[in-house]
Amino acid sequence: MRFSGLFTVAALCVLLAACGTSDYQKPIQTFSDATELTRQSLHGYTDALVAQVRDGRMQEALESPRSVKYEQGGCLVSSKRCRIVLQGEGEEPKQLSPDEPIPKILALMDAIAAYADGLNAIATSDSAGKAEASLASVDGSLQQLASLAGQQGQALQGYAAPAAAAAGWIFGEYIDSVRYRALQDATKRADPVIGDAVRVLQDVAKEVNIANRAALAETVSKRKDAFRAAESESSLESLLAAAAAYDAALTAAPSGVFEKLRESHAELTKALNTEGISFATAFAKMESLKAEAEKLKKIVSAFVAASKKG
Repeated sequence: MRFSGLFTVAALCVLLAACGTSDYQKPIQTFSDATELTRQSLHGYTDALVAQVRDGRMQEALESPRSVKYEQGGCLVSSKRCRIVLQGEGEEPKQLSPDEPIPKILALMDAIAAYADGLNAIATSDSAGKAEASLASVDGSLQQLASLAGQQGQALQGYAAPAAAAAGWIFGEYIDSVRYRALQDATKRADPVIGDAVRVLQDVAKEVNIANRAALAETVSKRKDAFRAAESESSLESLLAAAAAYDAALTAAPSGVFEKLRESHAELTKALNTEGISFATAFAKMESLKAEAEKLKKIVSAFVAASKKG
């Protein structure tokens, strides 16, 4: 039995020597970098979006004080919530500070970034203990992601330690066997969850876009009316800033990044879990994902800058 375990380790070491740790470390590092960049961009985008919409609604409240009301059933002794809304005659109530569904999109992206960071920690771990500890962290991120994506009941099997664990540091390559098996296990279990999460992200992103587009368009319209009513350099600058912010918000579509994230993770999973498949395609997918994430960051930066001017 012991010799069988030794043979398993030796065979896995040959496999690892053939592919080399750098083969899988580079795409995983790029995946981690790209997801973190996307996470930062989404946080910056939603913060600026909420501020922009809130500023417009605060101005509306000052111009029409009678439209400022309690949310229906709110702010009473028996109420569960107390929120102030804007509601003109015959209009639907609007929150002064929009919230839903923004928290969900941020929580989903935070969980994906935490998972990607965990994968990178596994790939760069220098001991079996660190690899297995990083995998435990990945498990936590996956459970959270599954819950956020509406897959609470989905079975996420626990990590199975390498069969050759008792054999020790055969050929000095045991750590590679633990690391590789951990990556195989993590990506295989994560791939369907990532797919579900990306679909939810895309749907929620559409909700965010639809929910806030009207508010930004209304701000532009009011700035245009203000300019026509009192033609001045300051009113024109205010109009241009509002238009620039709305234009940047319209072009900051993260759906392309989300889809590339799904595709790149699927390719990485395939490369790690299918014998004879090169990591070259996975790395190319990761590079494409990172380029899309960098493009999103530039657009978001433009939106944030325009929002501050407005």
